[in-house]
Amino acid sequence: TGTWGGIKQYLYKLKQRLRMSINIYKSLLNYLDPHLALDLIDFLEENKVFDQNLVQILKIKTLARTKMFDYALEIIGQLNSEIKEREEIKKLQQELNEQKESTSKIIGGSKAQSEPLLKKIDARYQELQQQHSGTGKLVFGFEERPAELTKDIIESAIIYSRYMYDAGEYPEALKNALALYYLVEDEQQKQNLLWGQLYSEMLVEGKRDDALETIRILKSKLDQSTQGSQMYSFANRAYLIHAGLFLYFSKDLKDKEITQLVELMSDENQLSVIQLTCPYLLRYLTAAVVLSKGAQLSDTFNLNTIANLIQKGVCNYNDCLTEFINAVFRDFNFELARETIRRFDDELKTDFFLAPHIAILKNSCQQLIFETYCKIHRTLDIKMVAEYIGGSVEDAEIWIINLLRSANLEAKIDSDKGIINITNEPFNVYERILNRTRDLVPKTNILVNNIKRIYAETK
Repeated sequence: TGTWGGIKQYLYKLKQRLRMSINIYKSLLNYLDPHLALDLIDFLEENKVFDQNLVQILKIKTLARTKMFDYALEIIGQLNSEIKEREEIKKLQQELNEQKESTSKIIGGSKAQSEPLLKKIDARYQELQQQHSGTGKLVFGFEERPAELTKDIIESAIIYSRYMYDAGEYPEALKNALALYYLVEDEQQKQNLLWGQLYSEMLVEGKRDDALETIRILKSKLDQSTQGSQMYSFANRAYLIHAGLFLYFSKDLKDKEITQLVELMSDENQLSVIQLTCPYLLRYLTAAVVLSKGAQLSDTFNLNTIANLIQKGVCNYNDCLTEFINAVFRDFNFELARETIRRFDDELKTDFFLAPHIAILKNSCQQLIFETYCKIHRTLDIKMVAEYIGGSVEDAEIWIINLLRSANLEAKIDSDKGIINITNEPFNVYERILNRTRDLVPKTNILVNNIKRIYAETK
């Protein structure tokens, strides 16, 4: 009976995790641009997270939100005959063929009307590219505003540029979005073009740094904006955070950039979005703080802040990461924390953003357990640590020394007694000042680029 009870409990937990994964992916896809969502769907397909036929249908429906008609129709052609004969697939195939025909006529007119302007944009872009130093985002502007530029011509150019993006022609769409941003006067249009720039930069190779700058500009504009309803503002902030996950959780994690993700997600407005609209984002905010030394040392938002959010139930969300934070920073239950870390492989391997970083997350969490333990205990048993890491006493000593160095803790090893005496150093004001001022240079560069942008707009 006991064995059967254990199996039932395991299957129940497995079902709960699967349901949670499905809910998270549904929500992510709602807030992701379809072109970004395709990468996520490819991950689901490659890792066989869900039924492959369902994933294929999901890909087709996502492609239907773009203008990549041929690709969508090609995927339909690859479906097995049973699914291909479903009424919803037949209807979708017909709609795609109809949209393909009608869109080509509409776009043909927009391109014809805006072609003189598009040619000038192309020529100016080539000129600016040759002058660009390669440092910072390209500031696009015309020495003189193109003659006979009417509102209709600009509107046609915007429609055509959006089509180019939807059709997967990202470099062309980016070039036009950069230029049109300085030609339109309506603030809402400017913001829409900034979104176009961001998504295009995320999808054009070599433009990641530009995308990081654009996301900061958009965040600043959303903070300053008084237009639109609260729901509209919430939706835009949610879109921005989801785009940020794609940018910052790249394969090559950088502490400074992960700290920027924490800053993007953790101000009062963004936390309101997480709390009321997307509670599952607490998983990624928690992961970002765990991975970022800069965020852990912050006075405004750190792991204790997250522990408070979890304890107060501000976000109706719970998983292995939030349970770990609660175990370490609220209950000081280090054994429970270790058990939670063991679940990372199983629970996070199907997470598009965190799966590549499970090993780093586990290592960072083990370090947090050690640091917290050292802060509340004066002595540490080396044999206990050896059992903890599954190695010899010598391995444990090396592991402890490395962690003590990275945590900036002073300690003395007593090999005869097999213990380590921890000496908690007083608060280091100099180090805190360094941490608080580490981003002054990049932030100053961003400010300079923004001033250049404003100056170009007013010319």
